[in-house]
Amino acid sequence: MHKQGYLGKFSILIMTLFFLFGCQSAPQKNAVASKNNASFDVHTVVSAEETHVPEETQKLNYDSTFSSTDESVHFVMDISQEISAADLPLVRVTPHYLTGQDAERTAYALFPEADFYEPALLLNPALTKGEIQKKINLWSNYVSEDSLREILGDDVGDNYLSSTANLVKKFIERYSMKYDTAPEGDIHTLCPWKMRKSLEYMYTKEELAEMGENLEDSNDEISAKCYVNEIPYYYTVSTRNKNDYKVNLISAIIYDGESPREIENRIYSAKLCRTQEPSSEQIESIKERATQVLSKMNLGEWQIDRCKIEKQTYGTQSEYYVYVDAVPTFNGIPAIRLRQLDGLRNEDGYAASQYITDANFCFSANGDIVFFRLYTPLDVKEIVTDHVKTMGMNELLERAKEVLELSDAYAYQFGSYLQFIDEQVQCDVTVSEIEYGLTRIKVQDQADDYYYVPAISLKGSVEYVGQESNKTYYVSENPEVLVVINAIDGTVINRTNS
Repeated sequence: MHKQGYLGKFSILIMTLFFLFGCQSAPQKNAVASKNNASFDVHTVVSAEETHVPEETQKLNYDSTFSSTDESVHFVMDISQEISAADLPLVRVTPHYLTGQDAERTAYALFPEADFYEPALLLNPALTKGEIQKKINLWSNYVSEDSLREILGDDVGDNYLSSTANLVKKFIERYSMKYDTAPEGDIHTLCPWKMRKSLEYMYTKEELAEMGENLEDSNDEISAKCYVNEIPYYYTVSTRNKNDYKVNLISAIIYDGESPREIENRIYSAKLCRTQEPSSEQIESIKERATQVLSKMNLGEWQIDRCKIEKQTYGTQSEYYVYVDAVPTFNGIPAIRLRQLDGLRNEDGYAASQYITDANFCFSANGDIVFFRLYTPLDVKEIVTDHVKTMGMNELLERAKEVLELSDAYAYQFGSYLQFIDEQVQCDVTVSEIEYGLTRIKVQDQADDYYYVPAISLKGSVEYVGQESNKTYYVSENPEVLVVINAIDGTVINRTNS
């Protein structure tokens, strides 16, 4: 997606797949996208006549059964839920462009006891004899299929294990040849916390000159390397403010340079995460640590909105990963969690030029960081009003129903694949959850200004079934966001940036 691929070296790859729509009939009317029209502009200066305390709630009961206008989707809305009735603000924000000071502060918030060093080049790194020997010693433990099976499991197959064992041996041979000419002692310097161009972390100056690359096209970046309890981490702060797209990203992952099929990542992850299933006390401790880290970063106010445990099995060994996610808050009101944007390059004046503000942690059961990402920290420009006037909840639900009626089977998670199915497919959608909070929309034709507006997000399950075969082609594993409605004016908030 992006020329410099700043996420690629962290194994965080965001890919966009484009599919042609099939030939089922399209809706006859179009839903209204949120474009800050006259209705919204008027309401930005109108405060709610009534006020509510933060703890106040309201009970919702909403039932309706209907179909889309083209009959390709059957809907069941069955919402019975208690939601917040707190006053919601209207906030104008701008992305915070990361600096060297931010990079240093957030690094020590993540790893307070670590020393941070300038990393070796990602391509063709210069390593010392000690670093090479360390890699050889580690890899030498995994030159057989049985030893690899311990960290990779049985599911990868014997051929994969055999070829990986051979590859490990070749890496050992190659690095053994490098050992004789490698420098002695420590050649790495402490991180100076000064921005450089991202390409300078990949190539030497001579290589860049030979390639003829324009450094000004690449992101500004600070990368550093540290060790915590012998676990290597690669830490990066990346920022970009150009017309094509804009980025502010902080990331930390387990990484110690190249290894055969990235087995080092598996080795270190197994070392951290092969534990007993985390207890409730451990989960609370991990959530508290995440909260403290975000507070010490001093990049806005955050609230943890999601925590889940994932068990991964490799042969007879189990590993436990604790995922903790957080969203920004304004006046104590959290943003609604939406799927991260797939792309930023859209010339529409209302399209976002920055990723959605979001923070993601992964921990071991013992609280060790496995990875961390933070997208687009924010600076508040203005609290337009502390309690903006919004539409009534029943009116918003009726508006959401109208929008859903205008959708078709291509609008949901599996819709892009319908073109590959030979029979007619019925899409059944059950709307079962509502979330009321703040959601980001773009200020028209302002490159770096956004509003966080009150909104409702409807979630539920989607199922696609062949009408002739009765075959189930797709069913939601988790609730999906189906529609997001601006609670000020009832417009649809585009959650994909397309």
